[in-house]
Amino acid sequence: MKKHLTLISLLFLPLLASCNQSNIEMPKSPFDDSYQRIGMTGEYVIKNGLTQEEYNGIKASITVNPETRDVDVASYHIEQEDRDLKYAYFGDESSSISQCTMTSNNQDLTRYKNNVFINNNVTDKQVQVKNGGIVKTKSTLMDYTFDTNYLNLPKENNKYARRLSTKNNDDPEEVTEPTPETSYDSQDPNQVYDIFALKPFTGHIAHHFTDDFKLLGDNAVYGKTEDGKYIIKEGHSNYQDFQTTMGRSYKAQDNYFYEGVLENYQDQGKTKYHFTHFRFYHELLILSKACDGTGVPILYLDHPVLIEFNETIYSNITYKPVTSLDNYTGEIPPKTDI
Repeated sequence: MKKHLTLISLLFLPLLASCNQSNIEMPKSPFDDSYQRIGMTGEYVIKNGLTQEEYNGIKASITVNPETRDVDVASYHIEQEDRDLKYAYFGDESSSISQCTMTSNNQDLTRYKNNVFINNNVTDKQVQVKNGGIVKTKSTLMDYTFDTNYLNLPKENNKYARRLSTKNNDDPEEVTEPTPETSYDSQDPNQVYDIFALKPFTGHIAHHFTDDFKLLGDNAVYGKTEDGKYIIKEGHSNYQDFQTTMGRSYKAQDNYFYEGVLENYQDQGKTKYHFTHFRFYHELLILSKACDGTGVPILYLDHPVLIEFNETIYSNITYKPVTSLDNYTGEIPPKTDI
């Protein structure tokens, strides 16, 4: 029986239960942080399998080439959380230059019919400095990309970035500056998309994967939710030793998990599929005490310790051809603002 038609009881990825979150311990974080990771737990429950036609359609529709562009992407939202707590667990064993870090990033990207593309990017970061407390940074980046027809601006002014940065509770520093134009031939309809720097979500997604863990891999599980959403999910564990910067070795486990939601659409009479939501998660667990020396028995911990994780969610992904997009009517920072 095909994997996409497997029994419902097998659709819950037994691999994910191998490291129950309730059995995981974490070192004490030095940060002011309320974020709770979702981890290796799926947000969507698969209730029904796919037909052979649906399965074949999804496999044929999703490319993993990160250089392929999807010209019909209209907007999307990205939330990314990164936590590195190695120094909190290993302490001086991580060397004096090691430090804990916490990063939260939110991006909203929107594309308009009159060749305007706007990216609002807000990043909060906290860094533990040895003997120096916590350094907090918040930055906002607003990228405006537009072609030479918008507001009749000269060619050299067709891309701007606005940055707002605050460090250590100092006064905000704002910089508005032009950035290099993406070269393109306005007479060539195949090149006009370069100015938006758009890539499809399989392009974004492909950068999360490793050589031994691929999107739509052999262990991927396919199905549909009770309300008919198409779901793909897969978990993967990689066991290898982790070595601190001071050279001590530990038994460790890298866990990976992704879950994607797709919808079907018609393209020239054919049914195809694209992502409307996607989440990727990775965590690094320490499984043992230091295992230096030859012939010394390995002492495994009662509970794995989570020392690093990152979680990225792509949501509100919308697709529209250029002809059906709205025109942008707001202001682009003029040259006099610089």
